[in-house]
Amino acid sequence: MKNKLLVITLGILVIAGLIAGALYIRNNKFGASTLVLNSDNSMTRTWSAKDSSELTLVNTVNDGSKISLSREKDVSFKFPTQESFQIYGYHSISASSVSGDIYVLGQAGAEAYGPNPKLVYEIAQFKSDGTFIRKIDMSFFHSGKDYNLPGKMRIGADDSIYIAASSPTVGGTQKNYIYKFDSSGNLMVSFDLNQYIPVGPDFALDSKNQDVVYILTRGNNNPSAGNYGSIRAFDIVKDVAVDSIDLKSGTITPQQYTSIAVSDDKVYLGEKTYDNYFRVVAWKKHSQGAVSDVKLAIADCKGNISQSSYSLEASSDGKDLFVVNTGDRSRGQNSCLKMYDAGSGISYRKLLYPNKLVISASPNKKLYVLAETNDKYFNLSYYHNITVINNTRNNSAAGSYLENGSVDVVSVDSGQSQSDWTNVSWKGDTPTNTAVKACLFASDSPEELAKGDLTTNCFDSNTVATNLKGRYAKIRLVLSTTNAQATPSLTEFSLSYKMPKDDLAIVSVTPASGPVYSRITIKGNGFGADIGSVKLGDVVIPSSNITKWTDAAVGVYLPFGAKDGKLTVNPAGTDKYVTTSEDFKVTTVPVISELSTVVKDGKNILTVRGKNFGDTIGSIRIEWTPINTNAKTAKLIQKWSDQEIIVEVPNKPNYDAGKVLIINKDNKLSFSEDQYINPQKSTK
Repeated sequence: MKNKLLVITLGILVIAGLIAGALYIRNNKFGASTLVLNSDNSMTRTWSAKDSSELTLVNTVNDGSKISLSREKDVSFKFPTQESFQIYGYHSISASSVSGDIYVLGQAGAEAYGPNPKLVYEIAQFKSDGTFIRKIDMSFFHSGKDYNLPGKMRIGADDSIYIAASSPTVGGTQKNYIYKFDSSGNLMVSFDLNQYIPVGPDFALDSKNQDVVYILTRGNNNPSAGNYGSIRAFDIVKDVAVDSIDLKSGTITPQQYTSIAVSDDKVYLGEKTYDNYFRVVAWKKHSQGAVSDVKLAIADCKGNISQSSYSLEASSDGKDLFVVNTGDRSRGQNSCLKMYDAGSGISYRKLLYPNKLVISASPNKKLYVLAETNDKYFNLSYYHNITVINNTRNNSAAGSYLENGSVDVVSVDSGQSQSDWTNVSWKGDTPTNTAVKACLFASDSPEELAKGDLTTNCFDSNTVATNLKGRYAKIRLVLSTTNAQATPSLTEFSLSYKMPKDDLAIVSVTPASGPVYSRITIKGNGFGADIGSVKLGDVVIPSSNITKWTDAAVGVYLPFGAKDGKLTVNPAGTDKYVTTSEDFKVTTVPVISELSTVVKDGKNILTVRGKNFGDTIGSIRIEWTPINTNAKTAKLIQKWSDQEIIVEVPNKPNYDAGKVLIINKDNKLSFSEDQYINPQKSTK
């Protein structure tokens, strides 16, 4: 006999008359598969759109005609209510690149007022979905006369907390420090910046070593003498300098700069230029000489350039710059967040807020925005929203496409060991900078299949030979893009295997359930030409009930007394046998043996006796007119058991006469031989 080729095809677009092999998708619902033997001796497994039991979508969606990558959306969430947390005054925001948790530093209150108030600072920690986790008491800043004012905060890879702080001017000198705390707020390192004359309490963490901080220094504050200050980097734990970049190549005095940011390989300084632009100059780390100098248009942010304050962030890959212009609220100006292409300086997105904005960029390509949302003054409590902006380059309200997603078939059973999985193929669309690949794993063990790696046997071509063997297989189609505005799409994919010649297997049973004496067709392979034997459970089906026997199909009638069980086929003259994995369900047909009627309290009461009515209420009718149709009329049934039904029949013309029809829970029906006659009318 020729080798059989099983093609398991998953399609998405339903087309009338399409050859078996498509997985039909609606609303991410995928159905249990059926396996049939085609006329050309190939075997095809088809999925319907009834449930999601056999297909798994990860970061992918469908629109009824194709599967494509999901889009990231901006996520907004609020702080807890006033009773649980509130923030006054200055604040900063940062996020963990590992856990994704968001940290907000704020002045939570003041315990005393006057020239030297005792300020209270706390950090609120949230999960990325907005769930409030905890407050971290920053008692270190709860000092009196010589208190420090915390400024910029950054979160390290191990969730350590880094805060730049400065003290009020004492004797004409402002003190500046960078502190490192553990995740519980305990001080670990205090790094004194005063010898370097830093420009404000701003700093940036190196993406490759969290203990390395970058700051901007004034030098001797004498640019006319050729000293423009420098960018300095220090390992604050080891207390050593690791980088120094002279700013004279930028020809700008340090005190004009307002913010510092870093990417993986560059350092950026932002400068307000008083001509409706914000200038950003970039230097390579560990090198001299500016590598880029762009002017970013900010006039449309409605801020007063001379009175606004600015902050700057850069994406980790250096492709994006984020600038906040905090306008003067008393002049009706908005705070503005603008996002720019770092190379061209062209803005691709803008967000306006009525009040202050604070931002933080994370290595996970997300931008965190903390915005005041009320119009109260600075010394009153503020409530804020945090917005997480994902992959900001796409202007679409739906956000950018995720970089990767997948469609999985978690288990396919060929029914035989060492099946030869011959090839995998798919159909779809792959725009520039997008791709689809298939990954496959096969094993004779379900346990090994569950643990199997779907990252090694991967194929980029859309039709390839896999050369993998095993009874069970699973497949993953991976969709990917490096262009946030484009996605690959998938309309169909298939997986094929060959069944060895004369190998014994059952591939389908039709129908999967039925009553006694119903005809069953078993399709498969290796049954032989001569009639063998078939069992249902432990009961051998009589040979007289076998209606067909070929190498690929067996037909039998279900014998009297049959019960639920697995079907087993034993080819003639061999000790081989093959058994179905699922039970065949034997359904029952109701049998009506007796009808009786009586009039009680002016109501017609019908009693039906027999068998196989079931213990669950089905339907009872006079001819085809139902008696019980809804919750109200269901009350007409006084008793429903497997052998007796008692029902009130309405005294209406539609029910005056006719045979009684019983439909049980298995949707099997039976008519009575005798007719029901309305007893009230028959006696008149």
